[in-house]
Amino acid sequence: MARPRLICSMPLAALLALLASCSRQSPPPTLDHKALEELEAGCSRDARDWFAKVHGKDRVPPDQYRDFASHYHAGSSRCLAVLNTTVVKGYVSTQIVDVHRGIIAGTFLANAGETQPAKCEMDGKRCHSSDEWRALTGPYLHE
Repeated sequence: MARPRLICSMPLAALLALLASCSRQSPPPTLDHKALEELEAGCSRDARDWFAKVHGKDRVPPDQYRDFASHYHAGSSRCLAVLNTTVVKGYVSTQIVDVHRGIIAGTFLANAGETQPAKCEMDGKRCHSSDEWRALTGPYLHE
């Protein structure tokens, strides 16, 4: 006696259901307030250490201003240092550094009076204006 075709298709249906569930991304874990504060404090400390190590002995010319800020991005679990350099003559540079990986995640270089920046990139995505830069970096810095 021949087997019904339904039995043969049941494993296929189960496999399809399993594959469909695998393609869904689970949401990132939610951090409680205290855990997030601890991660932000650790990031701030690590960014200060990074800045002191990499730029601590730099001699900044009198026509330049340099500062940095740290930001913990919970969505990607990244500690970012934002390094801003402004030259009186109108040159602006911003670098976003992934402190723990030791890589430059983003760079924005612009001269006053020019419509396009000399360089504009965040996590491998290029941009062509300060508005595009803000759009690319916003999710990282204004979470």
